[in-house]
Amino acid sequence: MRVVSSFGEQQHSTKHEEESMMKLVSVPDGLGADENRNDLGKLCDALQKTMPKELEKLIHNMHLKGENKISFIVADLGMAWALDVGRKFGIK
Repeated sequence: MRVVSSFGEQQHSTKHEEESMMKLVSVPDGLGADENRNDLGKLCDALQKTMPKELEKLIHNMHLKGENKISFIVADLGMAWALDVGRKFGIK
């Protein structure tokens, strides 16, 4: 959510939101709003259990609605599972 918030501030500096070629969305991490995200063990467990399903649901819903087509997924080693989810939909 922090990344999406930061990116949103940058987007508002452009004249038209449509000018941006990149749109960011957030995916639930599996922790409640009041839970400690600094507890890395708890956070990693929640991420692995929640985010792959949530990402798959997000992509599926976007495709059903005909919204912006996802061209690629960028993921680091800790989120490599996102690439597997993308492959299910033919996303690089």
